[in-house]
Amino acid sequence: MPRTADIYSVPVGSDGVPNTTISSTAYNTLIHDIETDLNLKRPIVAGGTNATNASDARDNLGITDAINAAGVPNCGRLYYNTVSQIVFGPFNGDKIKIQGKLYSIGSGFVGNAGNCFVNSVAGQALVGDTTYLVCAFNNGGTLAMDFLTSLAHSADTTAGNVGVETSTTNKSRTVIGLVRYVAGIGFANSTKYRATLSWFNRRNLALFGDSTAGASSTASTPTEVNPAARTYFLNWSDDDVLIGITGSFLSGAPGTGGWQIGYDGAAVGVVSNQTIGNTTWWGSCTSFFAFNTAEIWHYVTPLAAGYGVGFNFHINMVGLVRG
Repeated sequence: MPRTADIYSVPVGSDGVPNTTISSTAYNTLIHDIETDLNLKRPIVAGGTNATNASDARDNLGITDAINAAGVPNCGRLYYNTVSQIVFGPFNGDKIKIQGKLYSIGSGFVGNAGNCFVNSVAGQALVGDTTYLVCAFNNGGTLAMDFLTSLAHSADTTAGNVGVETSTTNKSRTVIGLVRYVAGIGFANSTKYRATLSWFNRRNLALFGDSTAGASSTASTPTEVNPAARTYFLNWSDDDVLIGITGSFLSGAPGTGGWQIGYDGAAVGVVSNQTIGNTTWWGSCTSFFAFNTAEIWHYVTPLAAGYGVGFNFHINMVGLVRG
């Protein structure tokens, strides 16, 4: 081609000679050479972008670097859609940074439980009762989700991508969420199963479990009275979790009723007690506990005690996580 170091020169033999016939061969060569050049990438020195698409043009002109220098975008939110699908959609903007480049989220992209990337392998299905770190990556020009069984993540320190939260083991994966694929349910995001968290643009997510439904306890220390009242959740380790018990209990005889929060099989917080002076009187149960914990699947459950007297407990777990 006639460009040398991005400078265009006409083909040799194109110049006309005064008072002589113009050669059709030389003329056609020049015209088609210009035609070809006009349909190629225009060099920056000639007023172009040296690109055939907007993304490369921004890179070549240094616009991407300028945008990146302005800070890491905090756009997008991971949503529960159905038991078999989650969606990462635009929120607070529509840009996400992956390996130092900004990509448009557009109208969003999905993760399908039955046909997705798992640990960077395509065409996989999620496994029940497994927690996954959900990441976005550039799949040949299209944004896609990768479900990673390694939950470790950290802020990248690579030039151009500094501060972006990525998988610790794969820096090409930008973190967008955390999910638990619950056996017998699938994806979930209810007050009993907080199993879908967004990394970006987190909001408060309420917990509210089933009632212990009158389960009786004569135990000498608070113990779990009804496993059906368990409430399950994921959490981000940089956010605290707030958990509480609310409800009431009915005395079978004069005595003291007690309650406490159960967390992953252990009692946490303080024991609360109330003494009832008559049979069939009601007592009120309320207690709260805030703590920080690891990014794994957890459960909380009401613990109750009658200290030798039969008390019927109607209490629920309540709480708050963020995601």
